[in-house]
Amino acid sequence: MKARNFLLPIILALLISGAASGQNVISIRLGPETGQDCNIASYIPDTPLPLYPDMVAAAWTYQGEFNLWRPLFKFNLRGVPARAQIQSARLSLFGNPYPVSALHSGANKSYIRRVTSAWDHNSVTWETQPDFSTVDQVELPQSTSPVQDYPNIDVTDLVREMLRDSTTNFGFVIMNRTENIYRSMNFASSDCIDSTKRPLLVISYMPNPQTGTAPLTNVTPKDYDLSQNFPNPFNPVTIINFDIPVSAFVSIKIFDQLGREVSTVTNENLKAGSYNAQWDGSNFGSGTYFIRLESGSKVITRKMLLVK
Repeated sequence: MKARNFLLPIILALLISGAASGQNVISIRLGPETGQDCNIASYIPDTPLPLYPDMVAAAWTYQGEFNLWRPLFKFNLRGVPARAQIQSARLSLFGNPYPVSALHSGANKSYIRRVTSAWDHNSVTWETQPDFSTVDQVELPQSTSPVQDYPNIDVTDLVREMLRDSTTNFGFVIMNRTENIYRSMNFASSDCIDSTKRPLLVISYMPNPQTGTAPLTNVTPKDYDLSQNFPNPFNPVTIINFDIPVSAFVSIKIFDQLGREVSTVTNENLKAGSYNAQWDGSNFGSGTYFIRLESGSKVITRKMLLVK
């Protein structure tokens, strides 16, 4: 496959220049068709709270007893194309003009954290609340007014992680930095009667460029081959060339160092020929990854290094 290596820098340049345009924006206003939210409260540890006009992160008292509240919320992200390059994700939360619970109050600096296990708003309770991660958590500074809005919160890293695998979008949780009385963050939920106050997530992204698995030559290869990606190391786009000696179903996937599948490059029937594809690592961290070609009983693996 050395004869066509001179094409690779040209192809790579075209791919990178093409990625410089065509940014898309999707806005998701939280509601029954676009996601879920609920509250969980320690004073009613076995009771779900799926329908509530507030999303409350609070440390308070109820009938003289100490009580903690945390809101869970998640957006339906199916409108973002698979393996899209996320440029930014901005979350806007709004003070509730029609509250049931305490408004913003006290030393209420809080964190937005990524939820890491499954939950459903109709059944989740304080006792069954999901796990969460503090990695890339986002700080909400202490409020300066009881109904303060928090617009355009940068949650890009959190959303990128949610979109890394469609099965791991479990949304967000808001927690007071210090869960001691008395303090409260209160935002309008998806049940707020004023729909303009419901949480809003705006995602800017570049669609993942097509792999373009078109034959590079008219010569039928003698055997299967998977060339070393070029360039290697790379950031963030790399070219993958491969040969198929007979018409066959071909799968090319990317795996991380732990052997977890993170991306699919090609997964289709191809005629015999030499092909070029690409992988964009914009949404992935630096490290070693593995390209694996499978076709029938043939399996070929190459190691590559993403450096950011």
